[in-house]
Amino acid sequence: MNWKRWSHLDPRSLAIMRICTGLLILMDLAGRFRCLKDHYTDQGILPCSMARALSESGPWTFCVHTLSGTIQFQMFLFGLAALAAVALLVGWRTQWVTLLSWFLLLSLHHRNRFLNDGGDYELRMLLFWAIFLPWGARWSVDSRSTRSYPVAPLAATAYMLQIASIYLVTGLHKLTPFWLDGSAIFRSLSLINFQGPLGAFAASLF
Repeated sequence: MNWKRWSHLDPRSLAIMRICTGLLILMDLAGRFRCLKDHYTDQGILPCSMARALSESGPWTFCVHTLSGTIQFQMFLFGLAALAAVALLVGWRTQWVTLLSWFLLLSLHHRNRFLNDGGDYELRMLLFWAIFLPWGARWSVDSRSTRSYPVAPLAATAYMLQIASIYLVTGLHKLTPFWLDGSAIFRSLSLINFQGPLGAFAASLF
């Protein structure tokens, strides 16, 4: 099997993914910023000392967000992450800002791991593999240069397998009575913690 041909990725699809990922990071930061003091400073529910005590040891668990619990320091890190996301959105120094976005997102998740869900882990993995992908080759500031954008076959394969595994695993999880009898949609829409106005309206129709 020609691995290089099988792992080929259309640079236009990568560009769309890059733009959507930049927007997703900005939306995530905006949502977390509303509770910045409560969730990420020493004045909130999880001071830095407690976060460090709860964290596991290892190079992948280093958290720059626990270096200071002041609101000014956290605002600086949030602002830096937002700037990196904007740079990713427009495709400026794409590989470097992808690396920076991944590092800051990893650190943010380790700062208060009680706020994370499965989507956060998927976003981290997507950013990690994207470091090795040419998703700045099209529709970006970087695309104006004449440099080439090689694709790492292993990274491209892992990137596609990660996305495919999301659909596979979630599909397998839906082989339950709740999904098979049609009641799962109502149950999902009725989750108060995640329910918005549109969800409440849709749930009332059942």
